[in-house]
Amino acid sequence: MYSVGDTGWQLNANLTALAAQNGTERWVQADLSTSNIAIFFQAREELPLNVYSFAYDGTSWAFLNLETFPEGAQCSAKFGGCLKLGGNLMVFRAATDGTSRPFQTFQWQGAGWSLVPGANLTVTSQSTARL
Repeated sequence: MYSVGDTGWQLNANLTALAAQNGTERWVQADLSTSNIAIFFQAREELPLNVYSFAYDGTSWAFLNLETFPEGAQCSAKFGGCLKLGGNLMVFRAATDGTSRPFQTFQWQGAGWSLVPGANLTVTSQSTARL
């Protein structure tokens, strides 16, 4: 993570060094919210997603948890990823069942993500749903 100040850009934290990594993971997608939450996840279609979550307390970044989400849809950078942050909410584009495109909403609860079922969305048309 970098910040810009009077003297230019400065490294605040190397987030990948804060979290224990599996040697096969690739840090290819990241997102940052206005609530000082950052996530990193790998772009792979066929497997569940390992999502690394970090938080900024005003002075430093800390690794908070690693959560595994079910198979995502269009997780590669080509499609803009399958997870997006907004404040303390995260929207996850789950794998399709062939007829619909489900989007699940999660809320940050201080140490992890909790599903908010009432905020889920399912797109059933043939149009392309993007995050």
